Amino acid sequence: MKLEYLQLDILEEEAKTLSPYHKIAFAASICERLLPNYYIFARESDWNTSSLLRNALDEVWLLLESKYIYEVKLRQLIIDCEQAIPHDHDNNFSEYVSEARYAAASVCYALELCLEGNSKLVRMVADCAYETLWIYLNWQGEYLDDNWENEASQEQKKQGKWEEKSLEEQEKIIINHPFTVREMTKENEDLQRLKETPILTEEFLQWLRISSNNDGKSLIDLS
Repeated sequence: MKLEYLQLDILEEEAKTLSPYHKIAFAASICERLLPNYYIFARESDWNTSSLLRNALDEVWLLLESKYIYEVKLRQLIIDCEQAIPHDHDNNFSEYVSEARYAAASVCYALELCLEGNSKLVRMVADCAYETLWIYLNWQGEYLDDNWENEASQEQKKQGKWEEKSLEEQEKIIINHPFTVREMTKENEDLQRLKETPILTEEFLQWLRISSNNDGKSLIDLS
């Protein structure tokens, strides 16, 4: 069944067909596309927590290679990463608090998935990606409204201001945005390749990890 944006029930059902390690691999791939959002937030806010999340996600990939779960270490990483999740009141310097929050949360969920193997945690990681797209593209639409004369293209002006659109119209635009299309294409590709690959070899895991690298940019092209 094809994965579609915001259709989390479908994603969870598909995740149930995967082995525990395949679920982790799928989730880790999504985390890779979210993590650069945290980097830009951390730089702008002078937070020294980017390496913590990077190292935690590296541990997930190492677990996939070794097939050995260090429970104590994973539980400590979850605690540490939860403390790195930013909140609105923590920051006055970056516009990307929400995007960073979802990036950090996705790593926490991936770590929990290593311990529990629950398909709902795969759903939660994917939801971090979907919410990131929704928040960022909504913000982009509102920004164009505020800078209408200077920023909006002629095509966007023909379509009308963002705030004048219904929720259904906004959702349709977000679903068809290149960022969303690219993310869903990648998720469907990853899912299909995982189904076709019963054994997660080092070569396959390297492909999965590298193919999620958008020249160091996130799923919304931040870095």
